Amino acid sequence: MLAETTQPQLPPYDQEGPRSTTTERPSKMPCDPQPDLVQTNIISGADHIFDANFIAMTPKYPKFEPQGDSLRRWMERADEPGCPIPRTTLTIENLDPEVWIVGTNPQFLEDDWGYWADIFGLPVDDPATNQQSIYRFQSALKHKGDFTLWIGRTGPGVIFIDDLRRQQVPTNFYMSEFTKAFYESHFPLQTLKYVIVTDILQKHTKPFIRDHIYNSREGLEFPPKEPQTWESPSPEFCGILGTPIGKVVAAFVLCAYGQGVKRIPRIVTFHNGENSSKYNLRFDIEDV
Repeated sequence: MLAETTQPQLPPYDQEGPRSTTTERPSKMPCDPQPDLVQTNIISGADHIFDANFIAMTPKYPKFEPQGDSLRRWMERADEPGCPIPRTTLTIENLDPEVWIVGTNPQFLEDDWGYWADIFGLPVDDPATNQQSIYRFQSALKHKGDFTLWIGRTGPGVIFIDDLRRQQVPTNFYMSEFTKAFYESHFPLQTLKYVIVTDILQKHTKPFIRDHIYNSREGLEFPPKEPQTWESPSPEFCGILGTPIGKVVAAFVLCAYGQGVKRIPRIVTFHNGENSSKYNLRFDIEDV
């Protein structure tokens, strides 16, 4: 499950160089959500305000859409000015073991997620024939100083983000950086197709999807029985992308690939769990 964050006014990003692969790093990098802003268990890192002066029309969802549209443009255009998110150099191998506890273990997908993996065209484990799963449970827990963690699963072409928590400490890595580092520790970045954020609880993201995004489709039952697709650059797509959860994934794309390389063309909302009560987001990743 993911957590929460407040929307801070951001100072300009310090452009002095790439971020360190140690626990020391620059203090400004505006895209992960703030401690009380993000969830899915995502409490995360920094939720930031982006300059949306270029939007000519009044946004349909003024709280999140302008920020989401800024992120969309930064991903899609190598020459779009103002992007405050640099490439990350973080690797799991370079995490200081005196500060971080890192876990990585093969783990078969639960039946529920095996069903969705099949629906989305992802490889599905067969425990009867495979002695070891192709998916891995991965985690990083900061055991010295402030409480920070990243919990998820990776497999060929997919990252599941299950729980994020990040305190606003200048030396902390961002959740987007861990996302890149964990996937790249076992798979080439170019093979990634989906980032799936599970069991959304974040206090701004979940009600925004329920009360605004779903209500934009007349007659849509709640919870929807079928996955709902939101295509770029619709107001609904940009709205979701501008939420604390959406910003973590967009920041991952930018810090992993840079501008004008990979984009998020669509976001899919879908539900699982008892009475379809759990909210999930699938972010598709493709070449620009």
